Amino acid sequence: MSPRQFDHAAAVFVLACVAMTHPSVQAEPPAAEAEAVSYADDIAPMFARHCISCHGPKKQESELRLDVRAALL
Repeated sequence: MSPRQFDHAAAVFVLACVAMTHPSVQAEPPAAEAEAVSYADDIAPMFARHCISCHGPKKQESELRLDVRAALL
């Protein structure tokens, strides 16, 4: 390797090292933890809107009842 080729390779190596330390190349910081899901606040209203009409106290399609906790488990 000639001195000129060595200088070129060294310059490329240094530039690559500098580029790797740039913040935009580094990994993203971890996302904030999601809020805890509450059955009463998050799940039950969704069941009431979309599921209870077919899987509630009056009607149980496919023998699935979602209005009673014991039936869910």
